[in-house]
Amino acid sequence: MASPLAVLNVSYYLTEVNGPGEFSGADLLVIDEVDSLEDELMNYVQFSVSEKQLGRLGLSLPHDTDKLQEWLVWGDTVRLEIETRSREHQRQLRLIPEDQWGQPQLSQQKEVTQLKRFEDKVSWFVRAFDDTWIFYLKRDEETGGREWIFKPIFISNYTDRFLWRHATQFLGMSATIFDPHIVAGTLEGRIQA
Repeated sequence: MASPLAVLNVSYYLTEVNGPGEFSGADLLVIDEVDSLEDELMNYVQFSVSEKQLGRLGLSLPHDTDKLQEWLVWGDTVRLEIETRSREHQRQLRLIPEDQWGQPQLSQQKEVTQLKRFEDKVSWFVRAFDDTWIFYLKRDEETGGREWIFKPIFISNYTDRFLWRHATQFLGMSATIFDPHIVAGTLEGRIQA
């Protein structure tokens, strides 16, 4: 990570610069396949939750999954539930020295990590969701499982926060940019067509 040059896919880059902060502050960021950057940013910013995921974490759905207000109330409720469960797991883990942990403690620590990640996502969703976002239900064709996806209508409101502030200069490349002005407009920021 101390290297002056790093080659990363966009998904990993966004996770690192907006999480631990690794790779933020580069003089030059070269983005290959810049025509797909809008989709990558949207995938990073959106919040999605599935029945399977909630089942794995032992969390319930809102009472009425068709109403946005129910999801926002659910978000606040589930965050508190996650905090309580995480604290209890951590209290139990502190009772045993880490060098004596067996499989049960390692599994418990893994659950704490998964809960914390999900709590971060739920917190982001509750803070970010406003009237410029949409949500919809997606069904898995094979299993019938349900997933709810929440995302902004336009990603341009989030490009500075999640991308442009992390480097000084940018070079976007792609063999399939049909109209650079459209790409520059949807990503709003430091792109010049």
